[in-house]
Amino acid sequence: MRITDSNHQRWEIPQEVIPRGSSFQYYPLRSLNSKQGSPQKKHSFSLTHPNSDLVFTLHNTTPFGFTVSRKSSNDVLFNTAPNPSNPETFLIFKDQYLQLSSSLPSQRASLFGLGEHTKSSFKLRPNQTLTLWNADIGSDNLDVNLYGSHPFYLDVRSPSADGTVKAGTTHGVLLLNSNGMDIVYGGDRITYKVIGGVFDLYFFSGSSPELVLEQYTELIGRPAPMPYWSFGMSHAPNCFHYL
Repeated sequence: MRITDSNHQRWEIPQEVIPRGSSFQYYPLRSLNSKQGSPQKKHSFSLTHPNSDLVFTLHNTTPFGFTVSRKSSNDVLFNTAPNPSNPETFLIFKDQYLQLSSSLPSQRASLFGLGEHTKSSFKLRPNQTLTLWNADIGSDNLDVNLYGSHPFYLDVRSPSADGTVKAGTTHGVLLLNSNGMDIVYGGDRITYKVIGGVFDLYFFSGSSPELVLEQYTELIGRPAPMPYWSFGMSHAPNCFHYL
Protein backbone atom coordinates (compact mmCIF):
# COMPACT_ATOMS: atom_id res chain seq x y z
CA MET A 1 0.00 0.00 0.00
CA ARG A 2 1.62 3.21 -1.18
CA ILE A 3 0.73 6.87 -0.63
CA THR A 4 2.88 9.43 -2.42
CA ASP A 5 2.76 12.83 -4.10
CA SER A 6 1.71 12.53 -7.74
CA ASN A 7 3.01 16.00 -8.58
CA HIS A 8 6.38 16.10 -6.84
CA GLN A 9 9.14 13.53 -6.56
CA ARG A 10 9.96 12.51 -3.01
CA TRP A 11 12.83 10.53 -1.53
CA GLU A 12 12.31 6.77 -1.55
CA ILE A 13 14.62 3.83 -0.95
CA PRO A 14 16.10 3.15 -4.42
CA GLN A 15 14.87 0.12 -6.33
CA GLU A 16 18.44 -1.13 -6.75
CA VAL A 17 18.78 -1.31 -2.97
CA ILE A 18 15.51 -3.22 -2.42
CA PRO A 19 13.88 -4.34 -5.70
CA ARG A 20 10.14 -4.35 -5.23
CA GLY A 21 8.26 -4.30 -8.50
CA SER A 22 5.22 -6.57 -8.78
CA SER A 23 3.50 -8.10 -11.77
CA PHE A 24 0.49 -9.20 -9.73
CA GLN A 25 -2.96 -8.19 -10.87
CA TYR A 26 -5.36 -7.16 -8.14
CA TYR A 27 -9.08 -7.60 -8.43
CA PRO A 28 -12.04 -5.72 -6.97
CA LEU A 29 -13.65 -7.83 -4.29
CA ARG A 30 -16.69 -5.77 -3.46
CA SER A 31 -17.93 -2.21 -3.28
CA LEU A 32 -20.58 -1.31 -0.74
CA ASN A 33 -22.98 1.58 -1.17
CA SER A 34 -23.54 3.94 1.71
CA LYS A 35 -27.26 4.01 0.91
CA GLN A 36 -29.43 1.59 -0.95
CA GLY A 37 -30.33 2.91 -4.38
CA SER A 38 -27.39 5.32 -4.38
CA PRO A 39 -24.76 3.63 -6.58
CA GLN A 40 -22.87 6.87 -7.21
CA LYS A 41 -21.67 7.26 -3.63
CA LYS A 42 -19.56 4.29 -2.62
CA HIS A 43 -19.03 3.58 1.08
CA SER A 44 -15.99 1.38 0.52
CA PHE A 45 -14.00 -0.35 -2.18
CA SER A 46 -11.97 -3.50 -1.66
CA LEU A 47 -9.10 -5.10 -3.55
CA THR A 48 -7.55 -8.53 -3.18
CA HIS A 49 -5.54 -11.15 -5.04
CA PRO A 50 -6.69 -14.75 -5.56
CA ASN A 51 -3.51 -16.12 -3.96
CA SER A 52 -3.58 -13.82 -0.93
CA ASP A 53 -5.42 -14.04 2.37
CA LEU A 54 -5.36 -10.24 2.65
CA VAL A 55 -8.03 -7.74 1.61
CA PHE A 56 -7.38 -4.01 1.24
CA THR A 57 -10.44 -1.81 1.75
CA LEU A 58 -10.55 1.92 1.06
CA HIS A 59 -13.28 3.70 3.03
CA ASN A 60 -14.95 6.79 1.62
CA THR A 61 -15.00 8.67 4.92
CA THR A 62 -13.83 12.09 6.08
CA PRO A 63 -11.01 11.92 6.95
CA PHE A 64 -10.55 8.90 4.70
CA GLY A 65 -9.21 5.62 6.04
CA PHE A 66 -8.33 2.11 4.93
CA THR A 67 -8.20 -1.34 6.46
CA VAL A 68 -6.27 -4.52 5.78
CA SER A 69 -8.02 -7.70 6.90
CA ARG A 70 -7.94 -11.46 6.39
CA LYS A 71 -10.28 -13.22 3.99
CA SER A 72 -10.16 -16.39 6.06
CA SER A 73 -11.31 -14.88 9.36
CA ASN A 74 -12.27 -11.23 8.70
CA ASP A 75 -9.74 -10.30 11.37
CA VAL A 76 -8.72 -6.65 10.88
CA LEU A 77 -4.93 -6.37 10.87
CA PHE A 78 -4.50 -2.64 10.17
CA ASN A 79 -7.18 0.02 10.53
CA THR A 80 -6.44 3.69 9.87
CA ALA A 81 -9.98 4.92 10.54
CA PRO A 82 -9.33 8.08 12.60
CA ASN A 83 -10.86 9.16 15.86
CA PRO A 84 -12.42 12.54 14.90
CA SER A 85 -11.73 13.91 18.37
CA ASN A 86 -8.02 12.99 18.31
CA PRO A 87 -5.78 14.68 15.68
CA GLU A 88 -3.01 12.19 16.56
CA THR A 89 -5.01 9.58 14.64
CA PHE A 90 -5.35 11.59 11.41
CA LEU A 91 -3.42 10.81 8.26
CA ILE A 92 -1.06 13.73 7.50
CA PHE A 93 1.04 14.00 4.33
CA LYS A 94 3.28 17.08 4.20
CA ASP A 95 6.70 17.82 2.76
CA GLN A 96 8.61 17.14 5.97
CA TYR A 97 6.04 15.44 8.16
CA LEU A 98 4.02 12.26 7.64
CA GLN A 99 1.64 10.73 10.15
CA LEU A 100 -0.29 7.48 9.93
CA SER A 101 -2.09 5.68 12.75
CA SER A 102 -3.75 2.28 13.09
CA SER A 103 -5.94 0.97 15.87
CA LEU A 104 -5.10 -2.40 17.43
CA PRO A 105 -7.09 -4.93 19.48
CA SER A 106 -5.25 -4.27 22.74
CA GLN A 107 -6.34 -7.54 24.37
CA ARG A 108 -5.30 -9.70 21.40
CA ALA A 109 -2.31 -8.02 19.74
CA SER A 110 1.27 -8.71 20.88
CA LEU A 111 3.89 -6.70 18.99
CA PHE A 112 7.57 -7.52 18.48
CA GLY A 113 10.19 -5.58 16.53
CA LEU A 114 10.61 -1.89 15.60
CA GLY A 115 14.33 -1.99 16.41
CA GLU A 116 17.00 -1.27 17.02
CA HIS A 117 16.58 -0.85 20.78
CA THR A 118 17.63 -2.79 23.85
CA LYS A 119 14.54 -3.47 25.92
CA SER A 120 13.86 -5.18 29.23
CA SER A 121 11.11 -7.17 27.46
CA PHE A 122 11.26 -8.85 24.05
CA LYS A 123 7.58 -8.11 23.62
CA LEU A 124 6.85 -4.42 23.11
CA ARG A 125 5.12 -2.85 26.08
CA PRO A 126 2.39 -0.22 25.60
CA ASN A 127 2.77 3.49 26.20
CA GLN A 128 6.18 4.06 24.70
CA THR A 129 7.73 5.96 21.81
CA LEU A 130 10.31 4.12 19.72
CA THR A 131 12.71 6.42 17.88
CA LEU A 132 14.25 5.13 14.65
CA TRP A 133 17.33 7.27 14.06
CA ASN A 134 20.67 5.52 13.75
CA ALA A 135 23.11 6.41 16.53
CA ASP A 136 26.51 5.06 17.58
CA ILE A 137 25.39 4.13 21.08
CA GLY A 138 26.35 0.96 22.94
CA SER A 139 23.67 -1.72 23.07
CA ASP A 140 23.93 -1.91 26.88
CA ASN A 141 21.91 1.32 27.03
CA LEU A 142 18.20 0.64 27.52
CA ASP A 143 15.33 2.34 25.68
CA VAL A 144 17.37 4.50 23.29
CA ASN A 145 17.82 4.39 19.53
CA LEU A 146 20.88 2.36 18.52
CA TYR A 147 22.81 1.46 15.35
CA GLY A 148 20.02 0.35 13.02
CA SER A 149 16.49 1.28 12.03
CA HIS A 150 13.97 -1.46 11.23
CA PRO A 151 10.38 -0.14 10.89
CA PHE A 152 8.94 -3.66 10.86
CA TYR A 153 6.87 -5.45 13.48
CA LEU A 154 5.32 -8.84 14.07
CA ASP A 155 1.80 -8.93 15.48
CA VAL A 156 1.06 -12.25 17.19
CA ARG A 157 -2.66 -12.49 17.88
CA SER A 158 -4.51 -14.20 20.69
CA PRO A 159 -7.57 -16.24 19.69
CA SER A 160 -10.76 -14.39 18.86
CA ALA A 161 -13.91 -14.88 20.91
CA ASP A 162 -15.73 -16.54 18.00
CA GLY A 163 -12.87 -18.97 17.36
CA THR A 164 -12.18 -17.82 13.80
CA VAL A 165 -8.67 -16.63 14.73
CA LYS A 166 -6.42 -19.27 16.28
CA ALA A 167 -3.88 -18.51 18.98
CA GLY A 168 -0.55 -17.47 17.53
CA THR A 169 -1.88 -16.29 14.18
CA THR A 170 0.73 -13.79 13.04
CA HIS A 171 1.18 -11.07 10.45
CA GLY A 172 3.90 -8.53 9.79
CA VAL A 173 3.90 -4.84 8.83
CA LEU A 174 6.79 -2.95 7.21
CA LEU A 175 6.93 0.78 6.55
CA LEU A 176 9.61 1.01 3.87
CA ASN A 177 10.90 4.49 4.69
CA SER A 178 14.49 5.43 5.55
CA ASN A 179 13.74 8.81 7.11
CA GLY A 180 13.94 9.38 10.84
CA MET A 181 10.73 8.60 12.67
CA ASP A 182 9.00 8.13 15.99
CA ILE A 183 6.62 5.21 16.38
CA VAL A 184 4.17 5.67 19.23
CA TYR A 185 2.77 2.40 20.59
CA GLY A 186 -0.12 2.77 23.00
CA GLY A 187 -1.36 -0.82 23.18
CA ASP A 188 -4.60 -0.06 21.37
CA ARG A 189 -2.97 2.02 18.62
CA ILE A 190 0.28 2.40 16.71
CA THR A 191 1.19 5.77 15.15
CA TYR A 192 4.02 6.57 12.74
CA LYS A 193 5.48 10.11 12.75
CA VAL A 194 8.02 10.47 9.95
CA ILE A 195 10.07 13.47 8.79
CA GLY A 196 9.86 12.79 5.05
CA GLY A 197 9.53 10.36 2.17
CA VAL A 198 6.37 8.40 1.36
CA PHE A 199 4.10 5.82 2.93
CA ASP A 200 5.18 2.49 1.42
CA LEU A 201 3.54 -0.21 3.52
CA TYR A 202 3.94 -3.96 3.14
CA PHE A 203 1.75 -6.51 4.89
CA PHE A 204 2.87 -10.11 5.35
CA SER A 205 0.05 -12.56 6.01
CA GLY A 206 2.04 -15.42 7.55
CA SER A 207 0.23 -16.85 9.34
CA SER A 208 2.99 -18.16 11.62
CA PRO A 209 5.95 -16.06 12.83
CA GLU A 210 8.29 -18.21 10.74
CA LEU A 211 6.27 -17.66 7.56
CA VAL A 212 6.05 -13.91 8.18
CA LEU A 213 9.84 -13.67 8.50
CA GLU A 214 10.28 -15.79 5.38
CA GLN A 215 7.99 -13.43 3.44
CA TYR A 216 9.69 -10.36 4.93
CA THR A 217 13.22 -11.46 4.05
CA GLU A 218 12.06 -12.46 0.57
CA LEU A 219 11.42 -8.74 0.07
CA ILE A 220 14.39 -7.13 1.82
CA GLY A 221 16.92 -9.94 1.24
CA ARG A 222 18.06 -12.96 3.23
CA PRO A 223 20.74 -12.58 5.92
CA ALA A 224 24.24 -13.05 4.54
CA PRO A 225 26.33 -15.87 6.08
CA MET A 226 29.24 -14.58 8.12
CA PRO A 227 32.77 -15.92 7.48
CA TYR A 228 34.11 -18.08 10.30
CA TRP A 229 37.24 -15.94 10.64
CA SER A 230 35.12 -12.94 11.65
CA PHE A 231 33.58 -14.55 14.73
CA GLY A 232 35.03 -13.18 17.96
CA MET A 233 36.73 -10.21 16.30
CA SER A 234 36.01 -6.78 17.76
CA HIS A 235 35.72 -4.03 15.14
CA ALA A 236 34.50 -1.15 17.28
CA PRO A 237 36.62 2.01 16.81
CA ASN A 238 37.35 2.22 20.52
CA CYS A 239 38.79 -1.32 20.43
CA PHE A 240 41.19 -0.99 17.50
CA HIS A 241 44.21 -0.75 19.80
CA TYR A 242 43.48 -4.31 20.98
CA LEU A 243 43.85 -5.80 17.48
